[in-house]
Amino acid sequence: MTRSIFKYSLTDGVVYMPKGAEILKVGMQDGIPYLWAMVDPHGEREMRYFTILGTGMLIPEDWKYVGTLFDRPYVWHVFETQEKITADSDDLLTNPPVRNDTHERSAIPTCDA
Repeated sequence: MTRSIFKYSLTDGVVYMPKGAEILKVGMQDGIPYLWAMVDPHGEREMRYFTILGTGMLIPEDWKYVGTLFDRPYVWHVFETQEKITADSDDLLTNPPVRNDTHERSAIPTCDA
C-alpha cells in the first residue's frame, strides 16, 4: 500500500477521507482551519466528524482530542466526534459554559466566513 499526506478543510465539521487515515496535524492556513492526515489514497472513503471549541468550554467524554489551532489572538481545540455537531443539535454549543478565569461566556468559532 502506498500512502500520501492529504489536507482537509475543517470549515463544515465533516471530512470525507480514506478509512484508517492517521491525523498528523491541525493548523490554520490563510485564516482557515485544516487537518493533515496520512492516508491510503486508493482506500475506501468514510465520513469523519470534527468540532472546534474555545478554551474553557466543556468537552464530552466521548470526544477525541485531535489538536490545537492558533489563530491570533484566539486558541481553538479540535475534537473528533461521533456525529456532526451544530449549534442546534447540542446544548453544549448553544449554552457554552462560563469560563473560570474571566466569568464571561466562551465564544464559539464560526468557520463559515
